[in-house]
Amino acid sequence: MGQVLTMPGNVERSWRAVRPGFADLLRAQGVAERHHGPILEELGAYYMGIDQQVMSNFQLPEGLLDDHQLQVVRDEYLKHIFDMRGQIYAPLMKSFAVILGLLAEKHQGQFKPGA
Repeated sequence: MGQVLTMPGNVERSWRAVRPGFADLLRAQGVAERHHGPILEELGAYYMGIDQQVMSNFQLPEGLLDDHQLQVVRDEYLKHIFDMRGQIYAPLMKSFAVILGLLAEKHQGQFKPGA
């Protein structure tokens, strides 16, 4: 029997995709490299706790459209979903940027609760 490989789930893959961008933000803010690991580890826990994959199954009744019309509807539907995802994702990433800043302060000993 072959060796079974466990692949990361969608949330973990999503975090791996956005993590380098957050590391770049830390560099741009002048946060010392030694703080990056703990900050990103904590941010990753928040990210994976919030992020979730939403599955959808959209179907048109059989025979309603010919193949060309069906392809046009599929293309437009995918454009719409991509646009909606962007509208939802942008504010979420801004929120994580704020959390990243707070974590940077915390891990550098600059956090002042209530300030």
